[in-house]
Amino acid sequence: MTKKQTKAKATDSSADRSDLIEVRTARSLRGIRKLLEKWTTTVQDFHTSTKDCCWWYNERASLSTLAGEAWRLEGWTALEEFATEKRGVVPEDPVEKSRPVRGRCDLYVAHPSKGFAIEAKQAWRNTGARARTDRTPKTGVRVLFPD
Repeated sequence: MTKKQTKAKATDSSADRSDLIEVRTARSLRGIRKLLEKWTTTVQDFHTSTKDCCWWYNERASLSTLAGEAWRLEGWTALEEFATEKRGVVPEDPVEKSRPVRGRCDLYVAHPSKGFAIEAKQAWRNTGARARTDRTPKTGVRVLFPD
């Protein structure tokens, strides 16, 4: 690629912006990394074609794009909003000893070697004068998932 082509690509608003997104996962979640990387492309494609953002609506709208991407990838499957047993949080017992409770799984995605049950939460963060500087995404996660 020549310098002129490189400069044109960098200034073109319709250029591929996937280089701006980086997906990081814990070692234990490496199996889902390819799906998450493809999902970012799907979200960008949705925005490009509709001039809308799936996350502006709700958790289900966001998860539907992830489920859709799972079905597009060879060997992957997805199931949304199904009844299952969950481990209930019992403050006096560690999670491993908690008793199962009836609940719903927001999304289950799987490929032949591994499956992932996903519990999603969507939150809106205030900005400007209403913003609370003592709260970060990490503190929000601790409130939602105390265990």
